[in-house]
Amino acid sequence: MNTNPESGVLQHGRSRKVVKRSNCGHPVKFASQKCGRSVHLESPLEYDLAIQLEFDPSVILFQEQPLALKIEYNGKIRTVYPDLAVCKDDGSTLIIEVKDAKKASQQEVIEKFELERQVLVSLGYDFVVMTDKEIRGTIQHKNSSKLLPYRRLVIGSILREKVLGALAWRPMSLGEMLQEVPGVTLDLLKACIAQSVITTDLTQIVTLQSIVQPLRRNSKLSENQMKIWERRCL
Repeated sequence: MNTNPESGVLQHGRSRKVVKRSNCGHPVKFASQKCGRSVHLESPLEYDLAIQLEFDPSVILFQEQPLALKIEYNGKIRTVYPDLAVCKDDGSTLIIEVKDAKKASQQEVIEKFELERQVLVSLGYDFVVMTDKEIRGTIQHKNSSKLLPYRRLVIGSILREKVLGALAWRPMSLGEMLQEVPGVTLDLLKACIAQSVITTDLTQIVTLQSIVQPLRRNSKLSENQMKIWERRCL
């Protein structure tokens, strides 16, 4: 089900077919509620990043293989396909290359990514390389993985209103919510987080002391983001 009104912008935006790369594992599909579709990823490492983007409240949408980018390397024009593009609620667009840490440390790869960064920054993008060291084993990754099953738990409209009503005046801890909201359970509160009704800091271990508040963010793509997304082949 398409739950994001802006997801149509990126719905069919892959620059090329997702393929199996050597030493990267098999392609993986991720059913993203945020994007309103299945996201086609080239490796389990990209999948581990995607689930974190799914629950990151600052992310409006993300797109795999978003651009065909021309760069000049060693006197030759090459076409590169960045792994992911992320539209943030501050109006910025982040391009992410996902690489194994060992491969990312190779000089040739570093040089290619620097050329890629220069071109992308000149076009209005932010750019970052993320490796397994930044993606896996973090608290955010563990929290996001645990939230995945809660996307399927049904939250009734009455309970949703009760949860948001309790948070209308101030943020509360999960423990306080259990005491203040009749009929709510910890599983239902986790479902509210997973389904973007409320939010908490997923970079910290989630406990009964974790503070939650309604998710308030800009859910529209900025004018600059819209212009960037219209430019598929650079």
